[in-house]
Amino acid sequence: MTMLVERFSLPAALSPAPSKRDAETVQFAQAALTSAKREGLQLAVRARYVALVVIGCLLLVINPAWEQLYYVALLGLFALIGWAQVRVG
Repeated sequence: MTMLVERFSLPAALSPAPSKRDAETVQFAQAALTSAKREGLQLAVRARYVALVVIGCLLLVINPAWEQLYYVALLGLFALIGWAQVRVG
């Protein structure tokens, strides 16, 4: 039975040999995906920075006390994490 399956393997029989154009298409698609991934990561980190700045300003406006500096420092830590993501990614 396995000989029949191997002999009549349709996907292997129907698929043409990979051509140079197919290889170029794959390389182009991989380059496009890599570029889109990098741009998406940068956009996400920029949006994070904007949100952190808005939150920091709101913290200081809503409750202007020295105790809020702890939370502002934590926002700086979150910004540092975003910077590290861009450097690693």
